[in-house]
Amino acid sequence: MEFMFGNYGVEHAYLLLLIVPVMLAFYHYIKRGGMDRRRWVFLFSRFVLVSLIVIALASPFIARTTHEFEDITSITILFDQSESMSMTNMDGDMAERIYNEIRALVGNLTGRPNPVDLRYFSAGNRTEIGNALYQETLRESRKKNLIILLSDGNNNYGRDAVDMARVLGSSNTTVFALIPDLAREDIYIAGMDGDKKTPANADYTLKIDVGKVGEGQAEYNLNLRVDDNLIHIVNNVRQDEAIKSFRFTFSMKGEGVHKITANVKPKNGDYFKTNNEMIKSVDVVERPDVLLVTDSGNSQLSSLLNDNYDVVMTDKPRQDFTKYDVVYLDNQPADKLDRWVVNSLHNYIVDGNGLVVVGGDSAYEKGGYYNSHIETLLPVISREPPEKKRKEIAVIFLIDISESTGYGLSGGTKVDVEKALAINLIRQLDSEDMVGVIAFNVDAYIISAIHRLGDIQVELENKIKSLRFGGGTDMMSSLVYAERLLKDFSGKKYVIIISDGVIKRMAMQEPTIEQVRAMSEKAINVYTVGVGFDTDERFMRALANA
Repeated sequence: MEFMFGNYGVEHAYLLLLIVPVMLAFYHYIKRGGMDRRRWVFLFSRFVLVSLIVIALASPFIARTTHEFEDITSITILFDQSESMSMTNMDGDMAERIYNEIRALVGNLTGRPNPVDLRYFSAGNRTEIGNALYQETLRESRKKNLIILLSDGNNNYGRDAVDMARVLGSSNTTVFALIPDLAREDIYIAGMDGDKKTPANADYTLKIDVGKVGEGQAEYNLNLRVDDNLIHIVNNVRQDEAIKSFRFTFSMKGEGVHKITANVKPKNGDYFKTNNEMIKSVDVVERPDVLLVTDSGNSQLSSLLNDNYDVVMTDKPRQDFTKYDVVYLDNQPADKLDRWVVNSLHNYIVDGNGLVVVGGDSAYEKGGYYNSHIETLLPVISREPPEKKRKEIAVIFLIDISESTGYGLSGGTKVDVEKALAINLIRQLDSEDMVGVIAFNVDAYIISAIHRLGDIQVELENKIKSLRFGGGTDMMSSLVYAERLLKDFSGKKYVIIISDGVIKRMAMQEPTIEQVRAMSEKAINVYTVGVGFDTDERFMRALANA
């Protein structure tokens, strides 16, 4: 039974009761009489000694609270300095205050404020949240990390922020996002969507998106100009949604480059003036003359072409083609396209004009094109080509299963993508081809030696699906194994490396490239497939070119 008084206590309080019989024994000794000064001193010293022994047996202790930190979490504050942050109630001074308060709190708790850091990212119109998080994945850090992201979340440049957060999460790093409240309102042209080139006097459709930032309702007028001539105006627009779309249809007469300008004139809050206008250039060209040879009086192709071209329809292919920019042959059989028509079309094409041959139930293989005059103008043969048996090949797949392939992509990990790629490539091979698979991290593992694909395909795919990631990365041993497996094969030999190319020891890159170069001299063709946002493209390209 434990007993506490303030910060003092004894673990076995019941042992203190032993003092009672000791006191009784001393009491009886005193009652006998004959006590002089010398005996009193002796008796008192023995009482103190016995009492101390009893107290010691009761295990006294002093309670004291201490804080011990074996692994202090590092805290990184990332502050977004892009222009869009000026729309919020958070600025650099507030970021500094947050940093100082967290640093003081960590210092009070641990006595070491050093693990707290403040970093700035982005500038101007670019918000690079994904890139900022990616830089954190490259830094050497402690086992536990915490990132506090101060941003409005408008990631508009660089890597995907969600993917980077998943990667950090898989490495025991927690990301907290603090999104500040909007303190201002803004109206802006978010986009203009329309064709870059259009025929003169044809209907041109343009979609304009107007964006709104802030809690209140936006009120504005929208103006649309072509070459500084006002052609449309939408007055007194009231917008509650973040994006509102407008569609305009108009035509432009003169040939050449025309400038289309969309402009909003806000009636209430508008913080940025520079984003109220957007300009789009459109190249207006002469309406092409098109000849449509068709047997259908109500051809759907005709209605489609009439929107942008001057179309002449006929069912007789014997024409003066030189009057037209493009000739369409709509579902025409070979017996209507005789030698004269084909020769005329040949000269017409040589002069730089266009021919479009549209299929159907009377064209190509169904229209007797095979070995006909019209087939000489076409880049295709109108029958199934005879099956050609190619020479036997051997393919070895090297699949990276190192720790880095466990990082996430959208919807999965890199190693999942690698396995899917390998299985997809295997399914494109012939059943008579020879196939082998080697997985590697710091070591190489022969998943399957070289066998005829038709004999092992199901088993091989199941083995690939069961691969798990882990360990470092060393590609060299897997290349050596692949070279040995292909040594006695007489046909064409291929090695396909599926990896992110991230090797822990940079010094191993050059020897690995030399190994691939030596394999190339032995007629072993090496190809690389990079997987993941952080693929070492330079290294993977060097392997493929060795």
